[in-house]
Amino acid sequence: MNLRKSLLASAVITATMGLTACGGSSSSDSTETPTTPTVTNSAPTAISLSTAAVTEDVVGAVVGTLSATDDDATGMVFTLSDDEQYFEINDSNELTLKSTLALNAEQVETIDVTVTATDAGDLSFTQTLSVSVTDIEAQDGVNVYEFASTVNASNSAVSYTGQVARHALS
Repeated sequence: MNLRKSLLASAVITATMGLTACGGSSSSDSTETPTTPTVTNSAPTAISLSTAAVTEDVVGAVVGTLSATDDDATGMVFTLSDDEQYFEINDSNELTLKSTLALNAEQVETIDVTVTATDAGDLSFTQTLSVSVTDIEAQDGVNVYEFASTVNASNSAVSYTGQVARHALS
């Protein structure tokens, strides 16, 4: 039997054209509805602070910016525990000292603050963060109210003569 190479090649190509990989079919006459993957929201898992230190003697100082680890970081809202007396959160998610408050490193070295992160799906996570108070060098008239006396140490700059005279008169 003599077959031409071109005829044999044409027969092989024709036979394989209808086949698809993995035994599937290329036709779209299937009545099955494709399934859409279900998207689930999970609660935030961690809260972090860009800087966990505040400089002493600075009223209303910014501590750092809050962030949370979440599958969808949009719409994240941060709140503090109800008994918080030192800190507040501004509109930029920055943890700040209250506007009328400054801290002193000699009185407190670290302060714990409890922060709750709530995502757009109303799921929340609460974590306690530690903020350290950074000590700065004392500067007369800036953060220390000590002033040099105009009189030497053995004499007093306070005069009692008028007070003594008033006592004697009474």
